[in-house]
Amino acid sequence: MEEEGMRKGPWTSKEDAILIEYVKKDGEGNWNNVQYNSALAYCGKSCRLRWANHLRPNLRKGVFSSFEQSAIIYLHSKIGKKWARMASFVYLFLFILYFDRVSVINFVTAYQSLNL
Repeated sequence: MEEEGMRKGPWTSKEDAILIEYVKKDGEGNWNNVQYNSALAYCGKSCRLRWANHLRPNLRKGVFSSFEQSAIIYLHSKIGKKWARMASFVYLFLFILYFDRVSVINFVTAYQSLNL
């Protein structure tokens, strides 16, 4: 059930700027308050995900280093697809940020086919 007045769909650059300013002023935390304390009509979950996956200043995008590739393969072979546990071993947040962008199963299969 959709809440009355909640917006869905792509974010505009103006909405991004509002969210960035809100986080600068009030910090990360109670995301449900964003819609009440700013001009945004998105739910708290949408605001949290937008910040975490697109706007956060220390968000790292790009390819994995050779160390990260080796770590993914090694950890996947030892503990499977337990992303939070993997993150506690390497860079704390790296795997959680990328789990939806990288299919580890396909990556591991492709890597193993190289016979390195």
